[in-house]
Parts: sequence; C-alpha cells; structure tokens
Amino acid sequence: MTVRHSLRSRATTHAGLSALIGARFYPIRFPETLTLPAARYQIVSSPPSLYRDHESGAPDRWVSRVQIDVFAGSSDRVATVGDQVVEAFDGWASGTAVGWCRVTNHFGDYDSTLSRYREVIEIEIDHAI
Repeated sequence: MTVRHSLRSRATTHAGLSALIGARFYPIRFPETLTLPAARYQIVSSPPSLYRDHESGAPDRWVSRVQIDVFAGSSDRVATVGDQVVEAFDGWASGTAVGWCRVTNHFGDYDSTLSRYREVIEIEIDHAI
C-alpha cells in the first residue's frame, strides 16, 4: 500500500471525517465542480527514512511530510472539518503500513481568490515503502 493510498483510506474510513467530507479527499487539486466542504492533500517531501528497521540493506520505511488543505464556505465549518482531520491523523498507526503519524502544524486562513475559508494541517507519516 502506498502512502497516498493509506492517506485516502484513512480519510474516507474515519467516522468523524468521512461524515463531513465523504469521499471528497483529493490528491493535489480539486475537480472543476466541487461540493464543499472538501480536502486535498499533497506530499511535500519523502526523504529517505530517518532510521532503518534493520541494520543493513536499503531503507524499508520513509517519513513523509504531507499537507492537507480543507476548504469550506464558513469559518465554523472549516474549523470543524479541520478538527476532524487532526483527530483522524494525529496518533494514527495501522500496523505494517503506517508506523506512526503526527500533526506538526495546524492553522486557518481565508483564500480571497477562491472566496473560501481554509484550514491547513501538516502531518508527518512514517510509512512502509
């Protein structure tokens, strides 16, 4: 399972988050017609692992930085969805694919170009290659 697949699976199966956005969790960009609230994600970096699970050989895990942007029509709604993203991903682990995940930054703003409120959640995820 790739890190992208794990992210999407978590977003669409976490009860609180999926109740708010359903399957509207998109890689990198939104579709032309968009129902809000919705979220998009992008992998900011995937450097080689900070550690190895074994002493020799190629790394079998990477720690990736991911940015998740949530958009909604009101500041209250975007904050509610942003809180559910934090709940879904902070402290998440799923056995062999996801060793750990943590939220490293979380802030909100207003995108005047799109006339939408936005929450930005940055996470680090330890994932099997």
